[in-house]
Amino acid sequence: MPVRTAQFIEDSVITIRNLLRDNLTDPITRSGDEQFIMTQYPTRAVKYPIITVRCRPLDMTSLGNRSEAMDATLIFEVQVWARKEKEKDNLVQAVLDQLRDEQFTATTGTVANGLYDFAFRSSSMVDEEGIEGLRRAILEVSYRVILE
Repeated sequence: MPVRTAQFIEDSVITIRNLLRDNLTDPITRSGDEQFIMTQYPTRAVKYPIITVRCRPLDMTSLGNRSEAMDATLIFEVQVWARKEKEKDNLVQAVLDQLRDEQFTATTGTVANGLYDFAFRSSSMVDEEGIEGLRRAILEVSYRVILE
């Protein structure tokens, strides 16, 4: 779905979520309406692993003098929540590979959908204590969007 100026934040988040949802394999079997990749942390009980995609603060600049067009840099927070360290590491690698590799795919890539200049900005690991604690990686990636 191409990113529309009127809904560019929502469209961008959904584009990234769908790109991951359509191309990553869920390591477990889920029932009913349980989701593997979503746009917010669920309010009900979940089966791990899960991946969440959210848009964080953005930066916008004019494309020129007297231009209404804007160049927006969107920062996405992709969180991977897993039961085991190896599962987390494998999913983090799969997310990064997918976002990097799918930029230029003809109809489904990020560029075809209006998201340009992919950049991996940072990552951090936030693990809960104990052997049963969740393993979590927070990835920060960015894309540019031209708003006309």
